[in-house]
Amino acid sequence: MTFSVVIPAFNAAGYIVEALDSVARQSAPPDELLVVDDGSRDDTGTVVRAWFAANPACNGRLLEQANGGIPVARNAGIRACGGDWIALLDADDVWEPDHMAALRAALAAAPDALAAYGAGRLLVDGVVQPRLYDDFWDNPSRRFGRPIAGSDCLRIDRAALPRLIKGNFIKPSSLCMARSAARDAGLFDEGLRVSEDREFFIRLLLDGDFIYTPNAITQYRWHADNASGVRHNRRNMEYALRALHCIERRSGPRFDVEQQQSLQSETAEAVRQYLYTCALDGFPAYAAGWRLVSALYGSLFAVRHLKLRHVIRGLLRTTR
Repeated sequence: MTFSVVIPAFNAAGYIVEALDSVARQSAPPDELLVVDDGSRDDTGTVVRAWFAANPACNGRLLEQANGGIPVARNAGIRACGGDWIALLDADDVWEPDHMAALRAALAAAPDALAAYGAGRLLVDGVVQPRLYDDFWDNPSRRFGRPIAGSDCLRIDRAALPRLIKGNFIKPSSLCMARSAARDAGLFDEGLRVSEDREFFIRLLLDGDFIYTPNAITQYRWHADNASGVRHNRRNMEYALRALHCIERRSGPRFDVEQQQSLQSETAEAVRQYLYTCALDGFPAYAAGWRLVSALYGSLFAVRHLKLRHVIRGLLRTTR
């Protein structure tokens, strides 16, 4: 098996060297390292070229393109690389030295799996936090994972889909996947700006199992510029709603009853929160939000979610 690393990068000059250094320190190094500069306006390209020149053993390559967003950049890297397996790494995240070794071991424990991912920890202001990702949520990987004989890894199958529909618990920087399986699943949806990872992982998991290693193999950087940051709350709610609609359109026909119910429940809650947040920004924002819901799900669905208290709140906010 050959492994390629794909790093999408946008204005990442201040962080990407840490990411690249963490790849270079792997105890089981990958065969190829591809950075996709997604139209950066800073010195990302210059920094990457200098790093590749200083680290020729990493077999690095820089692909430069106009800005298209994370899914566009990831897909470009997946299409351009030559490895049998693709390991994803965001430009501001960091791998532990045994990241690749742990994923290789996980795949060896279940050769039929389409993907493997591991535990990780947050990196906040340069300090690695002690708690694992799963501990911030409801321990979904451990709750839904099935033991694999002779290994500490867990098999993640379709039983985890209702939880994945409700929210992504798999960090892209912690995952590697079969390149052929990623292409068969259709790659990341390039029309999404947020939740594109959740939507794609649902399609991939419908095609086959994942393997989870409980080892902390990734440091996920948390800072003000994260795409999922609080300051982008309303915008991200809109994108998440579009992602749920995309899940319904692309994966819904393959869902069983429980998965359909989970999607309906999550959609209803997402619409409620989105319209409430729109109302806080005034009636014009609420009206625009309601029109979006109507466009995605139909006027009857939107009418059922029309709340008088939201309308009043929006009007009051507008008149202040």
